[in-house]
Amino acid sequence: MKEMLIKLPYGHSSISFYLTRGSLISTLKPRFKEKLKNFEEVFLDALEKPIGTESLPNIISSKKVGKVSILLDDITRPGPKKQAVEILTTYLMRHGVKRESITIIFALGLHRKHTQNEWISMLGTDIVNKFKIIDHDPDDKWGLEYLGETRRGTPVEVNKIVADSDLIIGISYLGIHDFAGYTGGAKIILPGVSSRRAIKRNHILSLDERSQPGVADGNPAREDMEDAATLVEYDFSINIPLNYKEQPIGVFAGHFIHAHRAGIGLVDELYKVKTPKKADVVFASVGGFPHDIDLYQSERALRYLSRIVHEGGTIVLFSECKDGVGNTDMETILFKMKKDLKKIKDELLRDYTIGKWVGWDFLVNSSKFDVIIVSPNLNAELFSGIGVKIVKNPNQAINYVLEKHGNDFEFFIVPYANITLPVI
Repeated sequence: MKEMLIKLPYGHSSISFYLTRGSLISTLKPRFKEKLKNFEEVFLDALEKPIGTESLPNIISSKKVGKVSILLDDITRPGPKKQAVEILTTYLMRHGVKRESITIIFALGLHRKHTQNEWISMLGTDIVNKFKIIDHDPDDKWGLEYLGETRRGTPVEVNKIVADSDLIIGISYLGIHDFAGYTGGAKIILPGVSSRRAIKRNHILSLDERSQPGVADGNPAREDMEDAATLVEYDFSINIPLNYKEQPIGVFAGHFIHAHRAGIGLVDELYKVKTPKKADVVFASVGGFPHDIDLYQSERALRYLSRIVHEGGTIVLFSECKDGVGNTDMETILFKMKKDLKKIKDELLRDYTIGKWVGWDFLVNSSKFDVIIVSPNLNAELFSGIGVKIVKNPNQAINYVLEKHGNDFEFFIVPYANITLPVI
């Protein structure tokens, strides 16, 4: 092949290198769709013409709504929160809901609480000053209410303010998720505003082989979330997919299952990328900052890339990881339990955390492929103990690929591996 210059996102900038051997199958990246030019108009239309349920004004009048909970993603999820909340609260008050009856709840799941400044950064000073706003606390036993169990035995224990509301509305970013299939829909209830016990019980279902990214129907983790949302009587789900510049490209509102399924069609169109076959090698960037801030955030890329590499093949992952591994539970799994996958699975069943699961998933995939991570911020000696190569520059990775695969290997290039789901 002719000399090929490859430039990939890396940290806040990019990283470049030349390839003179091998055969490129294709470059896999998300499709781009322009942002909505009339977000407010589309949003309001979705409230009045929802999918799978009555219009929001009809729900308000039929239920004689008093207390309203508006559930929002936390700061780790992108999306036009401020604009959406402004439109929704104005609309609710125009239809007879009193401002003091509205509570805005950040559906943290097991994530950390926000600071006041983070509330303001997401919603603006005006909203923060005008409305009651809280962060959900999964450990506040007096602030939780038990409503029953899902078909899989997950206790449905949710925020008491939510359980006591006459109307529950959620606003969610809609994208692909590692084991729930997709974000959005019922996920804002479980894990969003559920107890730690409920969340751990649900997340154990991530170990089920059917709990896959890009799969909603037949996904045990997703179905368990939807059972919980049914028991909570979740009224109105607003799902907003984004392009890879994190701009809104649609609004899908209504029933938490039907509206969600309508929206994932657009997500699939942009982020699922069909490939004709598997390759020997893949050169991939996690997608630059913030995706590659640490290995914990970057691991998703390995999970997705494992779909398109022959077992025993090589994944070269470009991830700056300026904050190192980034999660203590993940570090424990990687470096103390190492490759004892049965022992790790037993530990997950005993005391599940997302960090432990991410570590387990990393080891599962690195046991099937040669993994080379291009990063100056990870400890090469530590990772060599689990069979993963850490190199400081692209040429070191290329030399290893040539030594292993020779000159005739086939490869993919994936510039945004954290948000690109390959489908064969």
